[in-house]
Amino acid sequence: MENILELHRSAVAGVRPVLARISPPDLDRPTPCAGWDLRTCSST
Repeated sequence: MENILELHRSAVAGVRPVLARISPPDLDRPTPCAGWDLRTCSST
């Protein structure tokens, strides 16, 4: 089994390209979850 650091590195590497495409106007866009916008999801 992979250790937790390797899993974390893999998760971060996977989400970086997605976050790189977000522009400031995108941050207030809604998500499928009521009460959560992109700004909230990307800062937690």
